[in-house]
Formats: sequence, C-alpha cells, structure tokens
Amino acid sequence: MIRTIAVFFLGTFLTFAQQDRQATVNEHGDHVMGFSHDKTTHHFELNYDGGLIDVRANDSKDIESRDQIQSHFHHIAQMFAAGNFNAPMLVHGNNVPGTATMTQLNDQL
Repeated sequence: MIRTIAVFFLGTFLTFAQQDRQATVNEHGDHVMGFSHDKTTHHFELNYDGGLIDVRANDSKDIESRDQIQSHFHHIAQMFAAGNFNAPMLVHGNNVPGTATMTQLNDQL
C-alpha cells in the first residue's frame, strides 16, 4: 500500500514537472522565436540524413504569425550559416541533442 502511494505521488510529481517544463519552454520559445506557441503548430520530422521543422500558423488568415515565423527562420538560417547554433539552447535552457555535432561539422553543413 505504501509503495502504491509512493508510486502515485512520484508519477504525479513527474507529470507536474513535465507540464511546468513545457510551459517554461513555450514561454522562452515565444520570446526567442518571436511568435506564439498558442497560435502556431510545430512539427518535427527526423530523416535518415537529418530532419526538418515545420511551423505553421493555426489560422491560415493569421498573417502576423506567418510573417513572424518566416522572420524567425530567416534569422535562424543566418545564424546557422555563420556557425552559431546557440538558438535552441535559448529556448530549451540546455544543450539540445545535435547542436554539438552541428558545431563540429559546421563546414560540412
């Protein structure tokens, strides 16, 4: 019985921690990326040779979010072309898997 209660509380704590973490990432993301996570949808696709991120405004008439998304990705492309892969860390608050490899292989990207 005590073990069951302990597992329940641990599960509840982890759920709240994960929700809090996601809220923090969204808040940082809104600030760093310049558009709202509530008004947009992100899709991440892993491929054999890398991957892609597809971000779209939830409402096709939301021109402001569309323009903000385009501006953000233009800025990220410039940063990555200059070998600066720090933007994901600004959103997530820690090193994101793959950024060290991208930095290491910068001249091949």
